[in-house]
Amino acid sequence: MIAECQTADAVVLTYACDRPNTLERITTFWLPKIRRLLQSKVPVILAGCKVDLSDKQQQAGLENVLDFIMCTFREVEIYLECSALHRIKVDEVFYCAQMAVLHPTTPLFDKATRSIKPRCMMTFQQIFSLYDRDKDGAVSDAEMNAFLVRCFKVSLQPAEIADMKRMVQQHMIGGVNDNGLITFIGFLYLHVVFIAKGREETTWAVLRKFGYDNELVHGFSWWPRALALQRRPIS
Repeated sequence: MIAECQTADAVVLTYACDRPNTLERITTFWLPKIRRLLQSKVPVILAGCKVDLSDKQQQAGLENVLDFIMCTFREVEIYLECSALHRIKVDEVFYCAQMAVLHPTTPLFDKATRSIKPRCMMTFQQIFSLYDRDKDGAVSDAEMNAFLVRCFKVSLQPAEIADMKRMVQQHMIGGVNDNGLITFIGFLYLHVVFIAKGREETTWAVLRKFGYDNELVHGFSWWPRALALQRRPIS
């Protein structure tokens, strides 16, 4: 088992929804063991089996334990319940395992504080600075569209940008400055929204466009191109 874990891209741990003591075993034995083996570098998915046999009282008790696990063991990407007998969310377990490998949350987001991690914040600061041409801490509509075109090959209409700014302004103090421009705080908030809604693939699309890997380390090959982009004027 040790060799298999050490070569795994993701780990799926299962417990029985109708037997809460099996979740205790995961907390006291399996998760600490996997952490020692893999040093929190491999994403873990918790899958509750036999959800069709659990009652509401059991589910309520399990949710408190699962929330504690998510905060204590940061390598746990997600938990979900399934039933092989009734084919409930079985495919979703494997889909979540794939997504945890391709678009991991752990390098980006601290689940306990519900905030972007410092290393991720520094990475986005570097990306943001490429489009903040006058270094005033904000991006114009044209600069924001240049960013979107580079990352997603799309640009927003003025009304769509206005809606985005309105959303940021309503939920994040300092996200839009007095001149009506999105600040770095607002730029970062947009990615918090993506992650909170389970759309990590959007944030990773940006990071990978600029050459960052799952450890938020980039290959230097993109840097000269980024500098050239920074020097090119945006109309």
